[in-house]
Amino acid sequence: MTIPGNGTVAAVVLAAGGGSRWSGPGHKLLADLDGRPLAAHAIGAAAAAGLDELVVVTGPVDLSAIIPEGATVLHNGSWSQGQAGSIRLAVEHAKRAGHAAIVLGLADTQPLPSREAWAVLCERNREH
Repeated sequence: MTIPGNGTVAAVVLAAGGGSRWSGPGHKLLADLDGRPLAAHAIGAAAAAGLDELVVVTGPVDLSAIIPEGATVLHNGSWSQGQAGSIRLAVEHAKRAGHAAIVLGLADTQPLPSREAWAVLCERNREH
C-alpha cells in the first residue's frame, strides 16, 4: 500500500523476544495455537495485509520455517537487551528502503489481528 505523496509502508513483526515469562514447553513463539506456531499467526496476517514489504525481526529462535518467502528478515543479535533494539533495526531498515511509515506488530502477543487490521492501520496513516 502506498501513501499518496509520501511513499510506501512496511509491515514489521517483532519476533526477537526470549520468551522469558513463558512457562509452557519450548519457546513461546513456537507454541501451538490452533495447529500452528503462535508467531505464524501474526506473521501470516501481516503478510496477507498487502503492505509494500514484510519485515520480521528475529532473535534467539529459528523462525525460518514460518517466515514467507520474500520477507525481509532482520536478525537482532542484541535481542536480550530489549525490544527497543528490534524497533531501531526496523526503523533503520525502513529509512534505507525509503518507506514513509511502518505498521508494527508483536509476534507473541498479537497472534489474532487479521490482515484487515494491519491494512486499516496503514489506511489510517494515509489520512494523516
